[in-house]
Amino acid sequence: MRAAKIVLLVILGSCCGCSMQAQSGAAPAINGPTVFANNQNGTDFGEAAIVPDNSDVVQGYEEQAGPQMHFRLSRAYCDKRTGSQQSASDQASFLCVPDAVTIDDSHPPSSTPNKNLVIVPFKYGMNIDYPGGA
Repeated sequence: MRAAKIVLLVILGSCCGCSMQAQSGAAPAINGPTVFANNQNGTDFGEAAIVPDNSDVVQGYEEQAGPQMHFRLSRAYCDKRTGSQQSASDQASFLCVPDAVTIDDSHPPSSTPNKNLVIVPFKYGMNIDYPGGA
């Protein structure tokens, strides 16, 4: 439920920002990917991104969106690697929940798929996708 509220706030904030730019006559924003994360690679604590569908780490329904932007919210990994930046209390309380994706020294992020909530336009409307259903 908490993730749904965050997604809704990010989407509404993005839409309001676009509307205000158009109304104020400001220069149009530069097109391209935008990634929101509190670290460089997003694997430790998750990330949110607004990225062209055909150039992101995941694509939407049957890859019908092409270069259109989609919204992606990636779940944080439960990081059990040596030298993990996650504290034991954060892992116990937030990151290593029952359906979390766990990485360790023998299963790095590069070989472990993450769980991503993706909101993407497609040929006949919009699609919201999350592993296991949304």
